[in-house]
Amino acid sequence: MLAGRPYRRLIALNGKPLPEALARKEQEKMDREFAQRQHELAFDKAKREKKDAEDRKFLFRRRMLILCAWKVWPRENRCGF
Repeated sequence: MLAGRPYRRLIALNGKPLPEALARKEQEKMDREFAQRQHELAFDKAKREKKDAEDRKFLFRRRMLILCAWKVWPRENRCGF
């Protein structure tokens, strides 16, 4: 987590630690992202949070439709066979 939101960071390649140059580059990238998140305007933060909530609702509804379709219709009808 970085400033209250998930953040993914590259820490190894092929099971081996990153070379010094790549590790430094990844650290700089993370520092820039942290600074950007810290200085995010309240309006932008509210807008992002609203979009995230809408995305969660959409994914929930999509999953529910898939589950309902899976349970209600037999396989041959669902696939068109």
